[in-house]
Amino acid sequence: MRNHNYVLVENPFPNHIAFNEGRYNTSMYPQYSVWGEIKLDSRYLKTPERVIHIMNKLDDAIIAYKTNYSELSKNVEEQISHILKDEIGAERNFEGFVQSRLQELIEGDFDKLVEYFTFTAGYSDLSDKEKEQLHRRILRKIQDNPSFVKLMQIKAVWEETEQNAIDYLSHLIRKSTVKFKK
Repeated sequence: MRNHNYVLVENPFPNHIAFNEGRYNTSMYPQYSVWGEIKLDSRYLKTPERVIHIMNKLDDAIIAYKTNYSELSKNVEEQISHILKDEIGAERNFEGFVQSRLQELIEGDFDKLVEYFTFTAGYSDLSDKEKEQLHRRILRKIQDNPSFVKLMQIKAVWEETEQNAIDYLSHLIRKSTVKFKK
């Protein structure tokens, strides 16, 4: 759990969430592989209905996040392309860019992004003030995007659902521990 919380602190808007064990570096992405494994074997038949309900609700929340994240990324990529075309006449495909850089975009951390924009025709010709205005316009577009607002709401549901699952499973573990200590 500690590693999972660390992952979400370091990467609060993960662009990938693994449901299969071992395919991805656990230091980069949250992983929810155990529940998927349980659903595939006989342990599922012995799982209390309440746990099944809570874990399925968590799966649904994560899938909703992943779907919205993907939609937001595509939408923001298009918006950045339009802004750059309007501002400096540059046409550039940003496919995949937002997926890997959404956190920096949300935080307005353009220092990390300047390197990518530098390779866009016309960007290096802008003054520092013009670059700052361009960055602010991009940030405003992202934060005003209805998909961004929706992503924040869905992420809050995911976090709440996950905490509810953790709390309930912790309760069951404490209850079992007390029962078997007697």
